Amino acid sequence: MEVSTPTLTADIEKQRNQIFRFIYGNWISQVTYVFAELGLADAFVNGPQNLEQLAKYGGVKASILKRVLRGTFELNLLTFDKETQRYHLTEMGSMLSSNHPFTMRAEARLNGADYRYHPWGNLLNILRNGLKEEYSPTLKHGSLDYLKDKPELLDTFHETLHQKSKIENKAIVEDYDFSQFRKVMDIGCGRGTFLMSILDHNPNLEGFLFDLEDTLDFEIPEKYHGRLLKSPGDFFNNIPGVADAYTMKNVIHNWPEDKVIKMLQSVCNAMKSTDKIDTDLSKKRLLIVENLLADNDDHKLATWMDINFMVLIGGSEFTLEEYRSIGRQAGLELSEVIQTSSGRHVLAFALAEL
Repeated sequence: MEVSTPTLTADIEKQRNQIFRFIYGNWISQVTYVFAELGLADAFVNGPQNLEQLAKYGGVKASILKRVLRGTFELNLLTFDKETQRYHLTEMGSMLSSNHPFTMRAEARLNGADYRYHPWGNLLNILRNGLKEEYSPTLKHGSLDYLKDKPELLDTFHETLHQKSKIENKAIVEDYDFSQFRKVMDIGCGRGTFLMSILDHNPNLEGFLFDLEDTLDFEIPEKYHGRLLKSPGDFFNNIPGVADAYTMKNVIHNWPEDKVIKMLQSVCNAMKSTDKIDTDLSKKRLLIVENLLADNDDHKLATWMDINFMVLIGGSEFTLEEYRSIGRQAGLELSEVIQTSSGRHVLAFALAEL
């Protein structure tokens, strides 16, 4: 019996090329990481560069760098002029420079760092054996605890959040009406970028930065003096009841569901407090800002972020119904959901029982 030979059609070839990139995607991410880590885009501030100049700038071996830079051509980060033997930075490549208004350099450095890159190599082990500390150095205590004695990586971590927030925050403060409140407390505030954006957009508001004392070890810019105060503490325990709105941006995804419920119960208790603010309890809100996970083809970023948080820290993104359920278990009722132009969602929770 004659066996027919499969035909390699154009569609099949296209699919094979896509799967090839799936299989060898680590090559792409590591070349991007090295390009960002060495700060090579910054070397072009004075124009095109030759190989020796780039090698000297990055402190690496020219012969090896030459081979790696070929990969940047395919990624459209650099081009090469054979006549002048000089490399040129592309418009897209400039986004990996430090001073680009929408720079992604810190994000590329962070994602390629060994403590974040290596755990993904254990994904199969995680599926078979569950989450274990040996698979990720940040699993037990989280990223900030792991980075506290690694200042350069810690700065990269905070810079990544800062740069991402600049774009996200603008959309959030424009798409959600914070002017209905008088005092806002940002829980798990980090360096305070989000709350400062809210105050910039709403001059009538006062703000409170709530986070661990070590995290709050920074100077509040002078323009916020009199409107913005620090309030160190642990959000699993006692959150001060000083605000009529509590925000949590990029906090929930760092924790498993049982911890999230405990955290939200703590916020619920703060919202019920009437000692330091006389706002009608029915008007108080918890505003959670996160990517919203879906069980269909929507919100593709949230799908990948969910896996990433699981692998690195045992965290999770949640679906809308999961948020509704988690809120109820913590004494809160989901009252409003707004998708901002950045793709982020603002989930507003009110007290379930007044």
